Amino acid sequence: MQDIIDDLKRASPSTASQPPTLQQGLEELNYTSQSVQESAQRIGCIIHDLKHFSRYGLSNVKPVALNHIVETALRLTHNNVKRLQLQLSLHPQLPAIKGDELQLQLVLINLIQNACLAMDKPHPLLTIETGIEEGRVYLKVIDNGCGMQPHIQARIREPFFTTRREQGGTGLGLSTTNKILVEHGAQWLIHSQPNIGTEMKILLGMCNEA
Repeated sequence: MQDIIDDLKRASPSTASQPPTLQQGLEELNYTSQSVQESAQRIGCIIHDLKHFSRYGLSNVKPVALNHIVETALRLTHNNVKRLQLQLSLHPQLPAIKGDELQLQLVLINLIQNACLAMDKPHPLLTIETGIEEGRVYLKVIDNGCGMQPHIQARIREPFFTTRREQGGTGLGLSTTNKILVEHGAQWLIHSQPNIGTEMKILLGMCNEA
């Protein structure tokens, strides 16, 4: 549709000599085209999230390196992260964990994207940390964004719950994250304070665990 509108603009007289009705019609067509494209993108996101949410079970469980998952997720979210200050603290000798690498990448991508959306402010800071704690491997994603009220935090694992419906949120990103982490036997801890920020902490078993 946008190509047709562009052709009409090129074929029409200059803006100064255009009849007002023609100019208004072209502007309305352009606005409608942009709305259709945005709606199509939203539908694509919803379908993508639904596919992941409806998938049952882990399909490719093997020993994986959590630091490698972090590095891959950061490459895939580069456009989101490039406007932020990023602080990485990755344990240099992290034991392998047992899991589905692609699904764990999706978990981290969801957490990074949510953190980025929460930091619509000056001096945004995203911290990603891995380490070992009480015999388990942990991953932290910390932002200094808007934080969450307790009643919001209590519902973020629910399917279709979102505070960003008008911005195209589907409410499936964090519920999919929760589903994947449950299937991995992981523990997901959330600490958030309004106007201060949020810490997402995931605890995963080491590969040598039964």
